[in-house]
Amino acid sequence: MTLKEMNDGQVAKIVELDMAGIDSSLLIKLTAMGFVSGSSVEVVRRAPMGKGIQLKLRGSDLCLTSALAERVKVA
Repeated sequence: MTLKEMNDGQVAKIVELDMAGIDSSLLIKLTAMGFVSGSSVEVVRRAPMGKGIQLKLRGSDLCLTSALAERVKVA
């Protein structure tokens, strides 16, 4: 399952990041924000029209685009 497929209020652990074809600086930023294997992530809510997702990760509220959320595998 991916972050994009999760429902609001659902909590899961990050399994892997599928960053094939993504700029390495973006991968570094995501890793620094806590997107690493084993981190717990909660979907708080979705933006209108499904363009973004608000997440709670390591005590911080973050937003990701739906395109990036598709690349974060969770279990």
